[in-house]
Amino acid sequence: MNFLFVLQGRVLVLFLFPFLGFLIGAKNKDIPKFYASSLLALFGILITIHAWNAQKGAEKRNEIQDEYFELISTSKYEAITFTENLYEFNLPMDFSMNRRVPTLSTGWISRSPFQKKAFLKRGFQELKDLNRFSLLVYKNYQSAIFPLYMNHLTGNRFELIDYHETKHFDLYTFQRP
Repeated sequence: MNFLFVLQGRVLVLFLFPFLGFLIGAKNKDIPKFYASSLLALFGILITIHAWNAQKGAEKRNEIQDEYFELISTSKYEAITFTENLYEFNLPMDFSMNRRVPTLSTGWISRSPFQKKAFLKRGFQELKDLNRFSLLVYKNYQSAIFPLYMNHLTGNRFELIDYHETKHFDLYTFQRP
């Protein structure tokens, strides 16, 4: 995975670029070496702390990804799996046209041509066509709203038929009665 895709742009804009600008400007001015050395040492300490935190974050993302694949493979029901509260782009997954993402995300993208194409590749045209679905929810202390949306959309009540849990995820499987 390319770390720069995970690195938020605000980190670069707020910290790295102004600091580099200061160092370049300081080179052309008569700033005492003690101040420049102290600033450089502070920058080195901050970069070290940042690198350590980035490493911890990468380890957590790998752990979350392992749970993601484990839960998807343990479901005993054949169902389309949706995700909620999960940003897949933050995980070190390697997907391509030949190796597609095993879950679908919804939200503002739901009515896009890309989402319709993803639906067709999985054998249905609209969410209303589903009789069973699974929902993989990243635990962030928010209630899952997708099942309520499906009940509203279809006019039917989906019932919970299976549930699995890991440290970071809940996997629900729902079916029409």
